[in-house]
Amino acid sequence: MAGGRGTRISTLYNNIPKPMIKLNGKPIIEYQIENFKKFGLNEFIITVGPMGEQIVDYFGDGSKYNVMIEYYIEKQPLGTAGALFCLKDKLTNDFFVLNGDLLFDIDIFSFLQFHLQNDGYATVLSHSNDHPYDSSIIQSDQTGLVVNWLYKGMQHNWYKNQVNAGI
Repeated sequence: MAGGRGTRISTLYNNIPKPMIKLNGKPIIEYQIENFKKFGLNEFIITVGPMGEQIVDYFGDGSKYNVMIEYYIEKQPLGTAGALFCLKDKLTNDFFVLNGDLLFDIDIFSFLQFHLQNDGYATVLSHSNDHPYDSSIIQSDQTGLVVNWLYKGMQHNWYKNQVNAGI
């Protein structure tokens, strides 16, 4: 998902989408593609919004990275993962959804295996952090089943340190 406006970082980068911010000369989203590719996953649908043409122009159809990339262009903001509804006919098998501005190095197959073993409808990667006040907080039961999702900015008094990692 690379369709956000990037409002919090716009004071530093107001002319590029967050996934295109370069680290060591490479856009963040390129690191994501590389991580999935090393596990043999090479088909991507990237949802883009404001300034999304920069992502399309940079990656094209993905052939120069030995992957296949399609794009879903949000003409109007659909909210976090809102484009999934528009893509429901294309997404017929299990798939990964992630925020386009994440840096991560996880074993994708272990994550998928956990999802399949637990017969999950959806599996959310979570982590602890030291600033739960500006993150979506996840409440889960003792088995790991999500029982409540407190969106960032909501008033709540529950601060167990388990937040959505965006995968």
